[in-house]
Amino acid sequence: MEENPEQEINLNTQYILETLPYGFVYQDSSGRIKYANNFAQRILGLTQRQISGKTSLDPDWMAIREDGSPFLGEEHPSIQALKTGKTFSKVVMGVFNPMQQKYVWISINAVPIQTEESEIPIGVYVTFEDITDYKKNRRYICRIRTMQASGKPGENAR
Repeated sequence: MEENPEQEINLNTQYILETLPYGFVYQDSSGRIKYANNFAQRILGLTQRQISGKTSLDPDWMAIREDGSPFLGEEHPSIQALKTGKTFSKVVMGVFNPMQQKYVWISINAVPIQTEESEIPIGVYVTFEDITDYKKNRRYICRIRTMQASGKPGENAR
């Protein structure tokens, strides 16, 4: 029995998306989430069922900027990509993970999906990685450097 090449590509694509070491989310032209891979679900602390249909405008994300100020939904990279048709890269955002009951920090890339027939994006795909540990380590190193510069021992920097 001969396999359908299109079906094989779809199966391979699904496997790739589910095993990516990054969060991957697809949002339609209205900004509604239609798909989130396993890694995205884990980072965001939500199941596929809980994520599906949400938009970046949903206040439940409790998104914040690095300075702690609110990261408004209409400023989210995916919404901006849909509005402008431009790609956004390495945008840092804190989102509240309800499973862990804490904020996680992510670095986001949002890429609009355009067709030749449409002047406006038909959707957007978003990739992101958890940079929480990186941010903690960076703060720790900054505290040690500050203590070293002031002549204080860095043993109690944590």
